[in-house]
Amino acid sequence: MTRWGGGLPQYGPGHVERVARLERAVAGVPGLEVAGAALHGVGIPACVATGDAAARRLVGA
Repeated sequence: MTRWGGGLPQYGPGHVERVARLERAVAGVPGLEVAGAALHGVGIPACVATGDAAARRLVGA
């Protein structure tokens, strides 16, 4: 793999597993959600999607 310094940040090895552990832990705390570029993508659409999903979980939609 080649990393391009001018591109979007790339997650390091093990990222998917760390995020899964975080999301499982947060799921056990009522009223707490996580969202943003640290999770499932650094682009604007990915960030909006994590925020939307978190908000939907909070309101039970």
